[in-house]
Amino acid sequence: MFKRALFIISLQLILCSVAGANQPLDFIALNMKGSKVTKNQWSPLVDYLAFTLNRPVELKILKNSNYVKRSVNGSILLTNPVNAVIIEDGGDFEIIATMNQKKQGSRFAGVIITRKDSLVKNISDLVGRRVGVVNKTFAAGGFLFQSNELLRRGIDPMNADITFRELFNQKAIIKHVASGELDAGFIKTGMLESYSDRKAVAKLRIVNKMIDGLPYARSTAIYPNWAVLVRKNLPQDVKNRIVDVLLSLKENTHIATRAGIKGFVARRDYDAIKQVMNNLGTYQFKNIQTIPRH
Repeated sequence: MFKRALFIISLQLILCSVAGANQPLDFIALNMKGSKVTKNQWSPLVDYLAFTLNRPVELKILKNSNYVKRSVNGSILLTNPVNAVIIEDGGDFEIIATMNQKKQGSRFAGVIITRKDSLVKNISDLVGRRVGVVNKTFAAGGFLFQSNELLRRGIDPMNADITFRELFNQKAIIKHVASGELDAGFIKTGMLESYSDRKAVAKLRIVNKMIDGLPYARSTAIYPNWAVLVRKNLPQDVKNRIVDVLLSLKENTHIATRAGIKGFVARRDYDAIKQVMNNLGTYQFKNIQTIPRH
């Protein structure tokens, strides 16, 4: 009887282990370009991960507005650095790699734009002006980085006489500044150089312009790019294989080409992002709840 019970328990453990190995891993990508584009962008990488891990990996796409709350039950996350810092500090995930973009690389910064004929000559001149931003919560290159530069000059962006207009679209910010509807705008590095309306760009200049450290001109300090996170309780061998896939990805492969990246690099230091969020009072973890996966 004892041997029979021991056999049944052992069999149940084996079956549970097999079931766990076959359970799909959710790869949750941040949607910044529309669901169709995001799916086309990351499907090849997800398929390759499934092949390498020999288990199903399912691509799911979430908008930025609900990413932090709804991604906590995923297995592999791809998101912007602000979301990544918040999620990692929740305790259930760890950042394992940083995206290496095709043109910008693994780091980026904020840019402050204004018209060439504007009276905004330096960052302090933003006081009393209308400024276009992506949003005032989790937009790194579209608000936080530039606001931190204001703080460094003794100006609290949330209490100073600055009228922020949230446009949720960096191309729209460029358009409105070029037309004179806004006095200035906050965008990320690379946006101005890639904007299709070159006549509009010709009307603009960069405030506090620096041309060192990145392929593009910048107005702020430099910070790490998007991050990949994995759930901490994944088996170590699975996490190791995920890291291997990401770091061995070559620029000229179909996967990288579809994603529009060079590949991934080892995790960069995200403490600077956390410090900016602390400085601005946006470092919050409320409403982040993890539902255990079974």
